[in-house]
Amino acid sequence: MISPAQMLLAIRKELTTSVLPAITDDRARSSVIATVGILGVLALQVREDDAWLADSVRVLSAGVRRWPVEVPDEVADARQYRRQLLAAITELIRRIWDGEADSALLPDIRGVLHADLELQLKRTR
Repeated sequence: MISPAQMLLAIRKELTTSVLPAITDDRARSSVIATVGILGVLALQVREDDAWLADSVRVLSAGVRRWPVEVPDEVADARQYRRQLLAAITELIRRIWDGEADSALLPDIRGVLHADLELQLKRTR
């Protein structure tokens, strides 16, 4: 997923490389140049909100604890722990794909991943 700061910088680059060269009106060019400057400053001020990670970890770990997977040890870094939980889920899906685990778990896995996605999407809406 692209971060908000990366998105602002990408928009800034697009304005500079694609939009600005196509504008001939001096007032319009000045507005685009000002916008490019504002976006550069704004990108430096963006701070990611990690508050959603606690809910994500709660949702993912509840699912992982229900399934026949090795539950990773909880670590203080929520991002790292979330990655470990997602790796455990990925491994379970691989085992289901290979016929080594019960495919009846898939609806529950989908539900947990959907709930996690909703938490991420709330952050961007």
